[in-house]
Amino acid sequence: MRNQFTTFFDQLLRSQLVLKGIIREEQWNDINSEIQYKWAEDSYYRETKNSEMLMGRLELLREVSEYAGRYFSMEHIKRAVLQMTDEEITFDWLINETFIVGDPAFVIKRIKELYSRVGGFGTLLLQLNDWDPPQIGLNSLKLFMSEVAPSIRGLGEGSVDYPKMKS
Repeated sequence: MRNQFTTFFDQLLRSQLVLKGIIREEQWNDINSEIQYKWAEDSYYRETKNSEMLMGRLELLREVSEYAGRYFSMEHIKRAVLQMTDEEITFDWLINETFIVGDPAFVIKRIKELYSRVGGFGTLLLQLNDWDPPQIGLNSLKLFMSEVAPSIRGLGEGSVDYPKMKS
């Protein structure tokens, strides 16, 4: 858009300078190369453009949302679709939107919400770190198998039957 205005302004300026006798037609090329335009930012234009970009991103988000968690990670969607920066993808965002950490009731609720939001999933990955003492990790695994797994068993058709853990 600015390029079109620049060309238009150049033509107007050339016509005015030549018609007023300030320069000759032949001098225009020498002068034209020295002309620079500084554009003031128009807040309405910026706001309108930002709104259009946000609407486009939200439309794309609606399109890819059914693939979230299956083909695209939430982090990828945040970066590529919503154009979030590293500063916006905070530790709190990761904890709230990516990891499921908490007591069994909270974990069950979040897994069911995630399942509903993404339209199901084939595999649920449970990750335990090397705990010191190891009993902490073992207790977490026991809680998951005794309280969480039975509550999420049967989500969707053809779900995997979780193995029973020895006491």
